Amino acid sequence: MKEDRTCKHCLALFKDIEGKVFANHVRWCDKNVTNGDKGSLNLSRVGQKRFNEKLGEKKTFTMHCQKCDKTFDVIEREKKHPERDVYFCSRTCSNSRAMTDEKRQHLKNIWSERTVYHDKICLFCGNLYNGHNDSKFCSRSCAAKAKCNPDRESLTYYRFRCQFKFNLKDYPEEFDFSLIEKYGWYSAKNRGNNLNGISRDHIISVRHGYENQIDPSIISHPANCQLLRHNDNVSKNKKCSMTIDELLEKIQKWNDRYNQMGN
Repeated sequence: MKEDRTCKHCLALFKDIEGKVFANHVRWCDKNVTNGDKGSLNLSRVGQKRFNEKLGEKKTFTMHCQKCDKTFDVIEREKKHPERDVYFCSRTCSNSRAMTDEKRQHLKNIWSERTVYHDKICLFCGNLYNGHNDSKFCSRSCAAKAKCNPDRESLTYYRFRCQFKFNLKDYPEEFDFSLIEKYGWYSAKNRGNNLNGISRDHIISVRHGYENQIDPSIISHPANCQLLRHNDNVSKNKKCSMTIDELLEKIQKWNDRYNQMGN
């Protein structure tokens, strides 16, 4: 509440002033020798004597900067001096201390414990790189490009997300396993050399899904899978033997059938 108030120290009259504002003036009034932080400067002579006997009087000491060897003065209690192991003339010198091999190795050990690196695929360029758990891009360049093109996804990463992750044995009635018995599974030259073998093919191709921004969960669905000889799969390229509407209808029937069987 505002009202007229008079300071008891300087006798100044303050008209229509709030109580908090007036109390702040009284505390820091020049005539007030016992309040605020002035109290610590007006210790009793007995108190000052005991304080000086315990820690010593304040004195000026000339020190050398540990970094630049510049001389400078510090004020410390005589019996507590030196209060620090090393002294620096400025914050700049303090923050630019030389890193010892022991300290560097210590920080390296801490960082290696906190961060686990493993092979990851860059979300922008699709390249394989060794990164920590929180990284998404192989370089700052890819990160900057991805920021400018947030909707862009590399074909390599999209292809990775469209991989089939189901087991064929879970759906024995949906696939012709006689083809596998006849031709075997496809394998490259350095992994068995069966170039005429069978491979799992996307009915709607990954390339078509990428170009038309189809959700990878649709392209990787078991209903979009067929067993095909690898040579036919390669010659098929990005051609599709089914429309997206037909595939969605097939997925719906697939899910209804196997969800009911699961229940």
